[in-house]
Amino acid sequence: MADRTHPFAGADRSNGHRAGSHPYAAQVGYSPLADPEFFTNADIRNYCEKARGEFLRLSFEIAMAAEVLQAVLKEVPDPEGRPFGARARARRVARHLKRTATDARDAAKNAARTYAAFQREYDPELSATTRTRPARARRRFDFGA
Repeated sequence: MADRTHPFAGADRSNGHRAGSHPYAAQVGYSPLADPEFFTNADIRNYCEKARGEFLRLSFEIAMAAEVLQAVLKEVPDPEGRPFGARARARRVARHLKRTATDARDAAKNAARTYAAFQREYDPELSATTRTRPARARRRFDFGA
């Protein structure tokens, strides 16, 4: 018999996975960003761009979930029967998820800023190691010839 003290006890919410596990839990160390390898300038740029994209996608997803949550909760009647009480309660609950979406968007901005700061701080070393093509010798136009 399932332990009924927990609100979700006995409910099969596993979607085919072990109870309480995430679909990616079988992959040890799963990260949508992959393992960070910072050996080249391109590695840093790619990681920051990927982090920015993932956090931006996540912020949109969470913001949409907050809107859906608020829409669902405002339909639950207020126990005290106050006018607009259901809307206020729903807004107070969904506010935290909206803040999470804002924080994810800020994380995306900071990922982009990371690469900009890297370029700004390490530009002298990067400039010294990058190869520059020698200037092509141009023929001058001679008016006297």
